[in-house]
Amino acid sequence: MSTGGQSVDNQVAALMAAGIPIEDIYVEVESTRREQPVRDRLAASLQAGDELVVWRLDRYGRGVVGMVTAIEALRARGVVLRSLTEGLTTDDSTAVGRLVLQILLAVGEMERDLIRERTLLGLARARSQGRRGGRPRMDTTNPREAGRLARVAELRAQGLGVGEIARLVERSERTVHRWLAAVEVGR
Repeated sequence: MSTGGQSVDNQVAALMAAGIPIEDIYVEVESTRREQPVRDRLAASLQAGDELVVWRLDRYGRGVVGMVTAIEALRARGVVLRSLTEGLTTDDSTAVGRLVLQILLAVGEMERDLIRERTLLGLARARSQGRRGGRPRMDTTNPREAGRLARVAELRAQGLGVGEIARLVERSERTVHRWLAAVEVGR
């Protein structure tokens, strides 16, 4: 699972380097803890005796409860989940194997929670110092930035789409949307 700006190239390379035959690659983009439609379609397509290999356990799901539930559903259908990085597999039917898997899942969730907590603390500290998180806002009083806005507005007035404008000004579509919104506010 990856967000829109992330790449799965390293994950695929690691699987190939380990000699894992790759039949299909499923990429979940911008999923939530509760909704993971690509993962759900993948799981539904698997049959007893199949092995699903993931680069890392946290690439198969979000959150301990949801991931354990998804893994248990695979195991109940006779599908084995193997994690390359952790070196674990769900075909281990011992209590110790299940315990290790649950501990690793819990550690992964704790890691994400700690990252989230540190991010929120950093943003709160910045706000208390009068700063805002995120990218700096465009300064339309700066002649260079005003020129960029004018160019984007001119291209849009010529009927060009956001994608074409983004290509011409060598910026992302999201940036062009933001610039167009700034032009609209300035009118």
